[in-house]
Amino acid sequence: AGRYGALLVDHWAFEVYQDPRLWDTDRLHMSPAGHRLMAAKVLDVLGVRHTLKPVVLGPFQRSGWMERARRDWEWLDEWVFPLFGRKLRRVTLGDTLSPRWPEPVQVSYGLRRLAQERFRQEQLRQAAAGG
Repeated sequence: AGRYGALLVDHWAFEVYQDPRLWDTDRLHMSPAGHRLMAAKVLDVLGVRHTLKPVVLGPFQRSGWMERARRDWEWLDEWVFPLFGRKLRRVTLGDTLSPRWPEPVQVSYGLRRLAQERFRQEQLRQAAAGG
């Protein structure tokens, strides 16, 4: 970043991201609270005024080693082992999925609302077609 004059927001440098509540169950993607905090940090680095407030999580309660081992085993069983299986079979989770937005869309009021509107339109089309 320094060599190219780029701004850097390095979440690994933020001690707060050691809190597992800022990560989703796969331990790879951020939770909604983690995303919200990161968005605020990025806007801060860019010098953009915003009203984002981080979610107040309260003090983190550390669990005992047995509880951590149980959660680690569940994570391995639910996320890591299946990932290795897919890698060995050369498949991904998205291989059978169609794109949510196969053509460019103009978003003026949010993707969720646009998706809901399209879903309602599709339901009306199917009802009109007798389906």
